[in-house]
Amino acid sequence: MTTIYLVRHAQAEGNLYRRMHGQYNSSLTAMGRQQLPPLAARFAAVPLEAVYSSDLCRAYQTACAIAGPHRLPVQPDMRLREVDVGCWDNLPFGELETHHAADYARWQTEPEHFHPAGGEDWTAYTGRVIAALDEIAARHPGQQVAVVTHSMVLKQTLRRLFPGQTPAYCDNTSVTCLEADGGRYTLRCCGDCSHLPETLTTYAVQRTLREHPELHYNLWYQTALHEPERYIQFRREAWELIYGSLRGFDGPGFWSTAVRESEDDPAALVFAMSGSQVAGILQLNLNGYAAQNAGYIPFIYLREAYRHKGLGIQLIGYAVLLFRAMGRSKLQLRVAPGNKVAIGFYEKYGFYRIGVSGGRHRLWLMEKDLTE
Repeated sequence: MTTIYLVRHAQAEGNLYRRMHGQYNSSLTAMGRQQLPPLAARFAAVPLEAVYSSDLCRAYQTACAIAGPHRLPVQPDMRLREVDVGCWDNLPFGELETHHAADYARWQTEPEHFHPAGGEDWTAYTGRVIAALDEIAARHPGQQVAVVTHSMVLKQTLRRLFPGQTPAYCDNTSVTCLEADGGRYTLRCCGDCSHLPETLTTYAVQRTLREHPELHYNLWYQTALHEPERYIQFRREAWELIYGSLRGFDGPGFWSTAVRESEDDPAALVFAMSGSQVAGILQLNLNGYAAQNAGYIPFIYLREAYRHKGLGIQLIGYAVLLFRAMGRSKLQLRVAPGNKVAIGFYEKYGFYRIGVSGGRHRLWLMEKDLTE
């Protein structure tokens, strides 16, 4: 008999930015990296003989934290990857809920009978995971091993192995224990996160979002290039909020710059949508900072009703993923030094001050590393 500890990877960008990351190779977040030491401590006294992992970065990094104290190599296996979601990969959850609602609900409730175009069907992805587990168990009779994988394949593989049972919710770094014996499996525990303080659980963060039922907390995006009045209105509101008056405000000038910087790609100027409502706006400068290998955010704004509810990070995530796909290594923005709330928000998510710009209004230049 082999004891297999199935571990879901630590919090990754898809969990934080509210994106569908199947085989999209996203990174761990700052919180995900904070989850690793407690996970490693949990396994420190377990006599592991081997550590296996999906080859995707978020799982492999998690596996390294488990393997390190045991001086074991991590053995990557593509069969342990997350399900391939085809044309849905990297789409915002809000996009799926708004424009693919019936298919998205069906994929969640009856995945045996539906998969997105270009993606894997249920039998294929659960089959490859079970084949990997069978081989691992045969390779380690009488031993204990850790296997790091992903949410959907974990949940659906358990459904296939234990028909009629409803697996517990598997949060980031949760541990599920199986005993394998000649192709037969026994479930000893499922989705255990007792090694994490609640403040480090992804579920607690998502619960905060759900405390606002009046909002659609998964955002989606649509171009803002055809609505100058709303753009200027948001610019005006932000200016007055920061500076206390409209002195020096040039709405048409801001709009002209936004159009010029977005004319090559409408994805550079978008409204953040909560259901059918405009929650805010994000403006990107795609080319102006390319010489510094940086992306730049000239304007990011949430309407008052959508602030302080955990939504702003999704706009940052939009920028992070777009600029990283362009090969940029850092993300920059400017913020008024008196805007302590905004500064605290940016620092929480990895921005740090690198300089001060002059002019009529002194602003801090802040930067986030996109290579982590």
